[in-house]
Amino acid sequence: MAHADDWFAAKFAIQAEKLTHLWVLPRVNREWLAWSGEDVEFTYDFGKADTLRRLELGVFHDPSNWIYHPKNYRFELSMDGKNWVTWTPERKDLSHARMWVFENPRGIPARYLKVWLQHAGTIPSGAPGAGKNAWLFLDEIAVY
Repeated sequence: MAHADDWFAAKFAIQAEKLTHLWVLPRVNREWLAWSGEDVEFTYDFGKADTLRRLELGVFHDPSNWIYHPKNYRFELSMDGKNWVTWTPERKDLSHARMWVFENPRGIPARYLKVWLQHAGTIPSGAPGAGKNAWLFLDEIAVY
């Protein structure tokens, strides 16, 4: 298990024993990655088959700064990177959460995880940035 940095290790020390994979998205500093008007898709290879029980996505929601949660999401799993099945884990309330949490207590085996996030679209009238593309902010994905 590898930690992104000492800050992460200290903040999540209690969960660290259960964490199987931490996927810190490539960035030039400690800031968020951002997309405007684009869907986001990542495919991650764990290197070997593993059992996924919990997935956490670090997302940000701040409409006053044109930043909105993804409109929709999809997770797909594969053992070989060619044949994919949709994973529909239980989800917690995501309305304004900073960390989206999805769970499947029984676990499901996979070597590859594909994450797709749909951008929120055009900012609604009356909101700051109305008529412009909403921003989607993402920083890390943790798998347990």
